[in-house]
Amino acid sequence: MGGLILLFVLLIWLTIVVLLVRFITKKIPARWWKLPFSVGVFIVLLALPLLDEIIGREQFKQLCEKNAVIQADPKITTGKKAYLAKTSRVEIENSWVPIFLKEWNFIDVSTGNTIVRYYTLKASGGWFSRSITEGGMPIIFKSNCEPDGDIFDPIQLLKDLGITQVERLTLKIKDEK
Repeated sequence: MGGLILLFVLLIWLTIVVLLVRFITKKIPARWWKLPFSVGVFIVLLALPLLDEIIGREQFKQLCEKNAVIQADPKITTGKKAYLAKTSRVEIENSWVPIFLKEWNFIDVSTGNTIVRYYTLKASGGWFSRSITEGGMPIIFKSNCEPDGDIFDPIQLLKDLGITQVERLTLKIKDEK
């Protein structure tokens, strides 16, 4: 059903764009540059509903490249017991689409120090995709960013670093964040 609605909305938008291009270019004299100008106006108008998502995709990509890094030292982590600290997600300000950053900290049980840290990002789509799709997922880019790409497995990460994960609740630890 969602696909049919999307198709219907796109056909309506395509019709509007064609009518707008005709209206804008009808007073332009028949010169060699009228066709390239008309095509340019058509492309710009067609992409207009996705403009925030096009710019947001680039912002998300830059944030992903900057934050998709695991901070851990295998020399320090081997043989440690750690728990996952409770953190909240933070919305990135001044982005063209809603982008949320979540920090993940594994805390050494014996010292209370962070021994593994990484971030994940999640984006919603622009105003157009949020209004026509369930969940508001982006239409033109993948909405999740994790270290090591699509196959990130935090449990395997801890095993690779020689860390035994314990549940925070069994330790009766109060979270600071």
